[in-house]
Amino acid sequence: MASSRRQNISCATCGKTAGIFTCRGCSENFCLPHTNDHRAAIEKQMDHITRIHDQFKQAISGPSTEEFQQSLMQQIGRWEQESIRKIQEVANDTRQKLSIIVRDRTENIKDKVAQITAQLKRA
Repeated sequence: MASSRRQNISCATCGKTAGIFTCRGCSENFCLPHTNDHRAAIEKQMDHITRIHDQFKQAISGPSTEEFQQSLMQQIGRWEQESIRKIQEVANDTRQKLSIIVRDRTENIKDKVAQITAQLKRA
């Protein structure tokens, strides 16, 4: 024959054993006054979570997100224009240097050709 034993369940807060309720969410046992306190604490936490949720939802979908995106797009545009300007400066400097090198080399070659021509005329 199976013997049935009654467990001695007590309030997690005060230890009383009379009028105990078990919270389905946390599985803790509470007497009536502490059940009400526990419920109030859970409601307060839920209100806080709901406020944070609402703030987060507003932050990711509100106009501030669009303004932030627009600001980033403007920064990218400025970066693009500045990069193009710098590339153009380097390209212009390189063109000038190349022109000088080609002019100097051409003059040098002309001088050598003139020297060779003079030598051929004397010969």
